[in-house]
Amino acid sequence: MKYNANDTLSSDERTVTCSVWGLNDCGQLLGSSERIVRRPISLQSSKGIFGLVAGDFHTFLISDQLRLFTAGLNIYGQLGVPAKVFKDHSTAELQDVPSLAGQSIEAAACGSCHSFALTTEGGVYSWGLNLKGQLGLGHFEDVQEPTLVIPLSSKSTEAAKKTITGGLKTQRQMTRNGSLLRKGTTQQIKESDESNNILMSQRSLSSEKQNFSHSMESKKSLKTEADASDTDPSSILSLREKVVEIACGSLHTLLRTNSRRVLSSGFGGLHALGHKDSETISTFKPISYFTEHNVAVVKIACGANSSACIAQEGTTYIWGAVSYSASDSPTFYTCLLYTSDAADE
Repeated sequence: MKYNANDTLSSDERTVTCSVWGLNDCGQLLGSSERIVRRPISLQSSKGIFGLVAGDFHTFLISDQLRLFTAGLNIYGQLGVPAKVFKDHSTAELQDVPSLAGQSIEAAACGSCHSFALTTEGGVYSWGLNLKGQLGLGHFEDVQEPTLVIPLSSKSTEAAKKTITGGLKTQRQMTRNGSLLRKGTTQQIKESDESNNILMSQRSLSSEKQNFSHSMESKKSLKTEADASDTDPSSILSLREKVVEIACGSLHTLLRTNSRRVLSSGFGGLHALGHKDSETISTFKPISYFTEHNVAVVKIACGANSSACIAQEGTTYIWGAVSYSASDSPTFYTCLLYTSDAADE
């Protein structure tokens, strides 16, 4: 699913018009009745549009009142509305996110099946699929509603812990229903010939999660005092530092701060995190390459299994499972893969 937004300025106000197109199996195009929309169509919304964010199977709309609304597939809780059950486990109608009521949302990001929101006060919330720790919450359990990311928020640690505890409790209560939802959606996907290849990774997530959870149990039992420092806000962000941008891949997430640093969490096997190893991590960790080389990052982006950023001086950095040659096979790199400077040599 894709969207396009065009801004036109009048003498009195700004008018935002949006268009959507692409796969619409789960209602992610916000109201269109067609399963595949091959040409851009104008998006009609009575809520007023400040911004739109598109994931693989779900979509976020930020209203002109800075409220977050969601639509599309909700099999892993990526819509943030755990109390609702939808026909075919998805909805084309925009849903208000109750746990973010009262929060002013200035930015959001959608991965394949996970979600992030950023408040005007600098609070970072995450929810949805957490198979590889891409939510940055310090664990690998799915979360059904927006949960404060402790190390990245100015909120008190105790308040954040209560939020996480509530999210995990909701997840445990929905485990039985969740397993049935996965089975039902898999069958639905099989019946869609045109979207088989697109949704193949979605079908395999549940089985991969089951295998992955066994190896993670042993890691959870090895908590030490060093682990506790990972959830200390001061160990990740400085006193005046806050998150200003979020980007999500399939199973990883990038954050950029007002200090122009980049942090990452999630699946490290394809080096999309940008660290010196390929470890999968569940808490956000600064990418040391940019700090060591005094690179000030001003823009970040994620592909499915890759990452990119633009530095202040205009250099582009790309890393992860990326191929920039004629070969069809991706090349795996740790941290720096390619810069715009290299193209000029």
